[in-house]
Amino acid sequence: MISPIAYTRATKLVVEGRKIMSKLVRAFTAGVTAAILVAGSVAVSPRNTHAQDADSQSAPWASRAAGTLMAQPDSKPPLNVAGCWSGSVDDRRQGTGTGFLYFVQNGKNLVAGTSGQISLSTVTAGGPLSGRVTPRSVFAGHHAYSCNVAFRAREISGDLVGAYNLNKHCAAVKLAGTFDFTFDASGTSCQ
Repeated sequence: MISPIAYTRATKLVVEGRKIMSKLVRAFTAGVTAAILVAGSVAVSPRNTHAQDADSQSAPWASRAAGTLMAQPDSKPPLNVAGCWSGSVDDRRQGTGTGFLYFVQNGKNLVAGTSGQISLSTVTAGGPLSGRVTPRSVFAGHHAYSCNVAFRAREISGDLVGAYNLNKHCAAVKLAGTFDFTFDASGTSCQ
């Protein structure tokens, strides 16, 4: 038979042993989990690519034959909007009318000679513009003194369709609306 003191000590040792084992198991599990996460992230991360690796499979745009990197293809060119575009305008406050945009284009830039005009029953406003052209859009404007003019358009089925804004310092009234312009090869509607 075991004495009560020995039994109490043995029970304490078993309880302490279980606590220690529990801590060891948790520490081991955390260590294994961390090792798996680190190994997994290293395994799936891309390797560093250096210029000297041009002949390797890691640089898909590399010229395998010449051993030099080929240039990445250029982005799409800007729309070609050079010339006269004219048609109808629909102003939110002033009603319908006519207008034009005449573009002098140098690549993606609208340069000197670019102009526009809006003609409504109560007011006509026009003048020089500058801006830029993207592969899908045209942005033209004029900002001088207190006058701010902005035209934004997209080419849709061969037409330039967009919106315009002129503050009241440009035409004595605020003009804002939409337009639908077609290309005028003769240029007569932009004079």
